Order: sequence, then C-alpha cells, then structure tokens
Amino acid sequence: MRLSFLAAAVLAAAPALAQDLRGPDAFADIADETARSEALFAEMGKVLTHPRCLNCHPVEGGPTQGDRMQAHNPPVVRGAADFGAVGMNCTTCHGSRNVSFTGSPGSIPGHEPWALAPISMGWVGRSLGEICAQMKDPERNGGKTLEQLHEHNAEDGLVGWGWDPGQGREPAPGSQKIFGELTRAWIDSGAACPPAPPDPGDRRRPGSVRRQRGRADQPRLMLLGYEQLGQMHRRQDRAGAPHPRSTAKRVAPAPSAAGRAVGRRPWGG
Repeated sequence: MRLSFLAAAVLAAAPALAQDLRGPDAFADIADETARSEALFAEMGKVLTHPRCLNCHPVEGGPTQGDRMQAHNPPVVRGAADFGAVGMNCTTCHGSRNVSFTGSPGSIPGHEPWALAPISMGWVGRSLGEICAQMKDPERNGGKTLEQLHEHNAEDGLVGWGWDPGQGREPAPGSQKIFGELTRAWIDSGAACPPAPPDPGDRRRPGSVRRQRGRADQPRLMLLGYEQLGQMHRRQDRAGAPHPRSTAKRVAPAPSAAGRAVGRRPWGG
C-alpha cells in the first residue's frame, strides 16, 4: 500500500511533457455526447498546451523556445507577416529540416514553411475552453471550417513537426495520427468546448454570475459602503457602544527627486 501511494505521488508530480495521448476509443463509454465531446477536446489539449505548440502560438511578442519556453535566442520579433523582421526572417536560421549540432547535443529546428501562428491564434496562458472557441471561430482561425480544421490537425506538415522536433526537444504527446483521430471524434460528437474554469477571484457561491466591475460601478459601490457604515453605527447606537474613529493622520508624500529633476536622461537615469 505504501509503495502504491508513493508511485501515485510520483506520477502526480510528473511534468506535463510526459503525458500520453489516448485515442477516441478511451472515451467511448461516456454516454452523454456533449460530455464526451468535451473530454475529447480536453485530451487534444495535451497537444495544444505542449511547448511544441505553445512556442509558436504566443499571444504577444515573439516566439519562445525549448521545453521550458524560454525567450528566443537570438531575440526576434513576430514581424508584419508572422515571419520575423525584415532582414531577419525565420528562414535566416531555420531551414527546411532539423539540423543537429556538430559539437554539442541539440539541433536547430526546421520545416518548410516555418512561421508563427497568426496573433488571432495565440493561446499561451489561456484555458482549454478559450482555445477551443478560438479554433472554431473562422474569424480567428484563418477562415477554416471544422472539416478544414481536422485536415490541418491530421495532415499539416508543420503541425506534424511537433512529433519530430529534432534532437534536444521533447516531442508532443502521442502522434499526429492520434491527434487527427481525436479531432475527428470531437467534431463528430458536436465539437463541444470544455467549460471555463471558475474565477479564483470570485468568492460568491457556486453558480452565481460575477459582474465585471469598472469605473461606472464606483459611485454605486461607494453608496453601498456608506449604507453599510450607517447600519453599523445604528447598531452601535442601540447597543450604547461608541462609534469607531480613525486616529490615523494623512501625511502628504514628499515630492520625488525625479519630479524635481531637470534635464533627465531619456533612458530613465
């Protein structure tokens, strides 16, 4: 029993890179079609949220690299066509295939073509539900239908590179064949998206709708605060207790040296 518990703990602590990819048959026992569709997409998420995908699906800035998704070295930018800056396109370093280093372990990844995903398809840091909605939206996925999306996942060569990334990189879980089969089964079961995760900042009871607060809410919130303060004072009056008074003194901040500086250097000192 102790060894079983230890083994389970080790498995639970294993990094996401070590995940296996199950095929559609693993979800055949889920009777509810929507629940099965959501589960299928969650399994696809093991690929979609793997560094082999995420490194080229940033939501801002340029690509990342490696299994730890560190900043690209040398520094690069997305560029107007998702292909790098003028004079330093992606193909300046990335060829049509992976090239292994000669003096040390590792390789320079390559494929034809080699480019970032469009900014509309960036999903680093987003939930599976948000990624799912992006993938289904023709205005964000390059005008693809669900059938074209299946073809992309199952047959596109740059997608397939994720399972043949060259020396020094962990391949995406499973295979492109299984990923394509999962995509097919997800579409055939209704292409349902997993529900959004609960907002950790919402402390209200489950099922309640959290309202996005903005500047328009500030007067309403101030009135609520005054009303609650008045209720507290009335309770204290009835109980004969004194009202709490704040003894803290407001101290005006001294002007900063930066505010008095004359002729500041443009790089901030």
